[in-house]
Amino acid sequence: MRDANLKSDFYYSLSDQHILRFGGNVTHHDFGVGRLKAGTDDGEINFSGGNDFNAWSMATYFGDEMSFGSHWKLNAGVRLSGFYNEKFYVGIEPRAAAVYNVNQGLSFKGSYARMYQYQHLVSTSGISLPTDIWYPSTALIKPQRSDQVAIGVEKLLGKQYLITNEYYVKWLRNQVDFVDGAQLFANDFLEQEFAIGRAMATARNWASRNRRATFGAGLATRWPW
Repeated sequence: MRDANLKSDFYYSLSDQHILRFGGNVTHHDFGVGRLKAGTDDGEINFSGGNDFNAWSMATYFGDEMSFGSHWKLNAGVRLSGFYNEKFYVGIEPRAAAVYNVNQGLSFKGSYARMYQYQHLVSTSGISLPTDIWYPSTALIKPQRSDQVAIGVEKLLGKQYLITNEYYVKWLRNQVDFVDGAQLFANDFLEQEFAIGRAMATARNWASRNRRATFGAGLATRWPW
């Protein structure tokens, strides 16, 4: 996959406690999926298989960052995304985050975000392999969508140590994977080798930081359904 991207970002400060951010981007994508070429030196025999796609993605966003006194910080916004390849898809992606500072040493935070993904990283296993491919959304393969909710707490111990504990829940739709025994290369009908499904994932992240080092740990689970 090769990309050419044009991007622009702006911000406007209404005050020290109120900042507006907005911008957009346009990207052209070239996909060569499952491409295999072979032939003789004299050119009398040539063989090729796979798919080539030319796609466009675009997005614009607006965000509002606000602080209310010394306790509350809010960040809310929306992103409008689009993707064209055989069919035009549009996604509305709202997001919001809040932080409540109880005092200088303790704070609570929470967030929600929706995201659309129009390029699918399709894998034959649970680890990254050379056979993994990037495949675009098409008339048959819909964009992936995720909704994530997160909550967390931060505690400052003394003047140097910051303890962070966060929990995440994510719901995923239109997840794309290969069926067992999928034929990956020189296949002009690769979409027939896909399995489409839903999933839910949870995670907990714990981290401890000071001025000299950072230590962290995480636990994640994922259930298809």
